[in-house]
Amino acid sequence: MMILALDSSAALSLFPGYGDDRVQALIEEADDVVVSALCRPEVSVVLDEVVADSLSAQRIADKVGRLWETFWVVPVDGECLDLATDLAVSYGIPLSPAIHLAAFDRIERPLRFVTLDGRQAAAAADLGFEVDQVKVARSAHEMLQA
Repeated sequence: MMILALDSSAALSLFPGYGDDRVQALIEEADDVVVSALCRPEVSVVLDEVVADSLSAQRIADKVGRLWETFWVVPVDGECLDLATDLAVSYGIPLSPAIHLAAFDRIERPLRFVTLDGRQAAAAADLGFEVDQVKVARSAHEMLQA
């Protein structure tokens, strides 16, 4: 059984203009796909910033909703935030990616972690995740900071 965990950069790559088909291909091979509860708001904010009109905004919101119905969403709570804080400090990564990793630490292994942002690869590997870093021309950091 393959469980695929997507951080916000990987989830964002499923939308036109933010990546390519490699993440979608990995999803199609997976038995289950998980995201942290932080993922949807991060993706929604980035997509909202590039929308030109209310009709486009509604179409994107609908696509986000349909996509999220296919994911298992891992909650973020105090225990998760404690581990995220430790990961952020120990590995020198931003808190947001650390929250995704901490949420995924609750999932049984094997777990394949997909990101477009290599900054958390070492932490993910140390947590026992198989890391699949998809490389694109525009970095995930740039996408999430847009």
